[in-house]
Amino acid sequence: MDLGSSYSEPIGFIIDRVYYSGEGSNQSSGGIANLYANGGLTGVIFGSILLGFLVNLAASISSNLQVSFILILSVIISFVNFPLHQLFLSNGFIFLFLIFFIRKILIKKYTNY
Repeated sequence: MDLGSSYSEPIGFIIDRVYYSGEGSNQSSGGIANLYANGGLTGVIFGSILLGFLVNLAASISSNLQVSFILILSVIISFVNFPLHQLFLSNGFIFLFLIFFIRKILIKKYTNY
């Protein structure tokens, strides 16, 4: 999701050049830095709103407090290390959310809970 970065190269290569002596690797900049690099302050604001929505969704689809805590914590910790779109596409969070959503539907269907 590129909203028009002001950098001439991907942010991962800039991080590599500054912190890793330009060894040619594409280092992860994390979620907030990626939002800023691709969308500026507007990207950070909208990305943070989206993250808040995802945390709220994670809390609503889990059936108890322990499961909710684990799901929310995993989303937040992963967001520190990976861009937001990568969490769902490459890291498989979309499947994790689907599993918990289907689990909640089955619990409602087979119990009077």
